[in-house]
Amino acid sequence: MPVLCILPAADNRRKFLLELLNWTSPLREVFAQLALFPWDHETTLVLVERHHLRNALTRYVEGSASSEEIEQWAEALESRDDVGFEDGVADLARELLWKLRSDPLPLPG
Repeated sequence: MPVLCILPAADNRRKFLLELLNWTSPLREVFAQLALFPWDHETTLVLVERHHLRNALTRYVEGSASSEEIEQWAEALESRDDVGFEDGVADLARELLWKLRSDPLPLPG
């Protein structure tokens, strides 16, 4: 499993990354908060896990997230240095995030 580095200065950054992963706040607000931090980061602060991917796709299928929001969510996670991936699903998670941000999703239903 990747090693997570939690430093006091990284606490707020990690908090907003968790909000992004768990989609507990509007994406626009989370993006604005994360924009306050430097882009590059040397350590992994959070991990994308199976349930994060499942929850995002469920939101889309149930109609509480648009395909544009799914695309923005996936792009935000895929491109971050401070986001790692759960062991055993890293390749699949990376591929899924890439596809979600690259290919339009069909309408649910």
